[in-house]
Amino acid sequence: MRNKIILLCIVFVVFAFIIAGRFLFLSVQAQDGRLKVITSPKSVLYLNNMQVGKTPFDQKIKQGEYILKLQAENDSSQSAVFEEKIKINRNTLTYVNEDLGASDLTTSGVVFTIEKMTSSPEKANTGEIEVQSEPSGATVYLDSEEHGNTALILSSIDKGQHEVTVSSPGFFPRNEKIEVKTGYRVIARFKLPIDPSHKKIDESIDSKLASDSAKSNITPTLTPSTKTTITISDTGTGFLRVRAEPNLSSSESARVIPGNTFAVLEEQTGWFKIEYEKGKTGWVSSRYSTIETQ
Repeated sequence: MRNKIILLCIVFVVFAFIIAGRFLFLSVQAQDGRLKVITSPKSVLYLNNMQVGKTPFDQKIKQGEYILKLQAENDSSQSAVFEEKIKINRNTLTYVNEDLGASDLTTSGVVFTIEKMTSSPEKANTGEIEVQSEPSGATVYLDSEEHGNTALILSSIDKGQHEVTVSSPGFFPRNEKIEVKTGYRVIARFKLPIDPSHKKIDESIDSKLASDSAKSNITPTLTPSTKTTITISDTGTGFLRVRAEPNLSSSESARVIPGNTFAVLEEQTGWFKIEYEKGKTGWVSSRYSTIETQ
């Protein structure tokens, strides 16, 4: 009888450990999200500077914010390196689809993040789509119907699959299928590649504007007595590109972080010239800059 009681106790303890272990495993699993990454060409994938695999990549990742880096596997010298902050949310998908060009200007892609809406949707069986873009101010089409310019939030979108197209003059458009779920918001960040056929036109316009400005002194350099600073605003990507010249077709010199403040050295329409490092200057978009003048 005593042996039976001991055996029963052992079975009970083992069963309890199994249940506890299963509960712990499910709790840990519940903290995970899913990251899916597709690239062209195939690339090595890094999260917070640690190599975690190669594309195509589709794995569960612990929720949190990460710096995602993509570098072409075989021809890294011929392709730009993609680097951006992404967010992994619990029990949802973060989707990245990047076409790595020869430079940042010819690289295009999308990053989709899904998160629970802060309040219940006004209309049953609907969700939201938030569209951001680079360049900003791009035109957004949902299922071939124009809805405005980025950045914007599309509300009361019926659950199911929809097609979002983003376009901007001087850039190739991009369209993607988006799955909307009830009570969730899809945050879609589009990066459009520059259209080389527009480059000469843009350069001609820039040259004419520069000539007219020099003649009429429309865009004067700030005088030493002017004390002007800017604070970098939130961009949705975790950084703002610093360009070598005040136009979107210019090469990227550096990246600055939202919240940082810089003195303005010069101003042109839509752009501020700053010293982002000692002895190094470049131009940032005024769209993502808050200006203060004393």
